[in-house]
Amino acid sequence: TEEISSLSVESCRLLGVEFAGVDLLFGSEGFVVNEINGNAGFRTLSAVGDNYIPARLFEYVRWKCAGKEKT
Repeated sequence: TEEISSLSVESCRLLGVEFAGVDLLFGSEGFVVNEINGNAGFRTLSAVGDNYIPARLFEYVRWKCAGKEKT
């Protein structure tokens, strides 16, 4: 949902991380963040979704590194 997406993205932004697993709980007023994992797992999402997450993450890393000179 949009609520889950917004909460997850904003939580990562506040911590300064670009990729993480965000565990949510459902509270009395909606979703709340339980924890944010820097070493997110892919097994479950890859099994139920159309995207192979490790490949998408690699594409993102390549995109972020493009144009930067090696030292």
